[in-house]
Amino acid sequence: MGSFFLILAAFLASAVEMVEALTIVLAVGMTRGWRSTAIGTGTATVALAASVAAVGPALVRIPVDALHCGCRRPLSVADRIARLRGRRDGR
Repeated sequence: MGSFFLILAAFLASAVEMVEALTIVLAVGMTRGWRSTAIGTGTATVALAASVAAVGPALVRIPVDALHCGCRRPLSVADRIARLRGRRDGR
């Protein structure tokens, strides 16, 4: 059941980002014209697809433990800073 909520949270976060990107594209289209907006959107889509195709398969080769070590340390430092700030503020 926990994985369901994780997938749902990731999906909703992606949906929010999509709405933000769509808002920017619509604003640029209304301001600068649709031709340049379409060219920019197409170029960005091709660049994203190329970077995912180039880097995506390499992500499978990275050990999961290395990813955990890379994320755990900055998060623990941020947690420590937040706790210290809370103590200074009198919380």
